[in-house]
This record gives sequence, C-alpha cells and structure tokens, in this order.
Amino acid sequence: MSNIKTYTVVRSGENTVANVVVTYDEGALHFSAKSFLNMLKSSITKWITETASGKKAFLDSAEDFNVGDLSLVSDEDMQFIVSNMDLIKDIKVETEEFQGMSCWDFDTRLFYENEVKTLTE
Repeated sequence: MSNIKTYTVVRSGENTVANVVVTYDEGALHFSAKSFLNMLKSSITKWITETASGKKAFLDSAEDFNVGDLSLVSDEDMQFIVSNMDLIKDIKVETEEFQGMSCWDFDTRLFYENEVKTLTE
C-alpha cells in the first residue's frame, strides 16, 4: 500500500511555493521532513556526481540546485533520484505563484456564525 505526504516549500521574500508530493511505502510512515530532505539531498548528490544529466542540471542551476530546479527534472532523471531513496516510490514537484487571499486566513471561521449560534445557547 502507498501513502502520500506533501511538503510545502515557500520561497523566501517571494510569492512562490512548491508542493513536493511524495508517494511512499507503508513502511516509511515515520519519516520526518528533515529525514526526507536528507534522503533527497543524498540522492540528488549521487545523481549530480554520477550522471551527465545531473551534472548538466547542476551547472545550469548556476551550482545552486534547489526545489525550483527539481521541478524541471525529467521523468527519467526523477526515477533515478527516487530509485536511490529507500521506501520512496515517487516525487512530484508542483510550483505556483501564491496569491494571498485577503478575504480569509488560517484562522477564518469556516461556518456562518448566525446559523450555528443556537447550538451553543
């Protein structure tokens, strides 16, 4: 059975976010964001140092390969990266411009107070 976990990475000082969607085996239930990042770094380092396409991507990134660059990796190269990560089956990176919504935030109540007020009386 597979599970899915999503990590949202925010670009500092800008309105860009990347959602890193990870599909993983059930046995990997307890990996943290930090342990996933360490696995990802190890695998990408191997890809950069052992493949021509990894080296090219690294050089094309001005030697600053980050999640935005990861979003541009081909399916074949992503498969190489994933194959070197225990219990990880797939990684998809979706980048988008984040538009703040002035009409709501994290603490906005998601119900009409006047319609549920009678429940507390």
